[in-house]
Amino acid sequence: MVGRFSSDSNLFEQVVEQTLTDLVALRLEAEMNGQRVALPAAGLPWFLTFFGRDTLITAYQTLLGGPRLTKGALVALAGLQGRKVDDFTDEEPGKILHEVRNGELTRTGQRPYGPYYGTADATQLWLILLSEYWRFTHDDELVRSLRPNALAALEWIDRYGDRDGDGYVEYLTRSPEGLGNQCWRDSWDGVRFLRRPVAGPADRHM
Repeated sequence: MVGRFSSDSNLFEQVVEQTLTDLVALRLEAEMNGQRVALPAAGLPWFLTFFGRDTLITAYQTLLGGPRLTKGALVALAGLQGRKVDDFTDEEPGKILHEVRNGELTRTGQRPYGPYYGTADATQLWLILLSEYWRFTHDDELVRSLRPNALAALEWIDRYGDRDGDGYVEYLTRSPEGLGNQCWRDSWDGVRFLRRPVAGPADRHM
């Protein structure tokens, strides 16, 4: 199933067509659990690899152009979903990864990117994409096959993501080589002014 776009503006149609064509340059292909999948990378040239947030948002935004990349993103990221607690890689059960690297520093264990899980939002975005994929395709078979991954993602949100039980997902890197900022602006200077946590009722009586 592929969406068709038409407009009374030839220029606008050409822009949309060129955008869909350009996505081919970002396409990654991989084999996950015996299944060949295609998914969008985060960008060229430095981010031509598996990502969580970037891949999921791109797959969501291009779903109307066809569900192949969306399906590939869901399957590939589910195949690499966190299974254990690992402080060095910020991995937790049910968590969707941030990125994968296979350079020398990662292979020798000096960097935690094989894969690295330091992201606060990829798990929620994976669940949103799964819902939107089903709404667009009604592919019951795939969604049912990913049910354990969806339940694990929901469990991560409640158990590990919401660290203080207030109903919101927080983040705190445990890895000495990990990202201090695990939101959209994840560069070292992406968050300029830290808001200190407010003491809860239990803290005030200590």
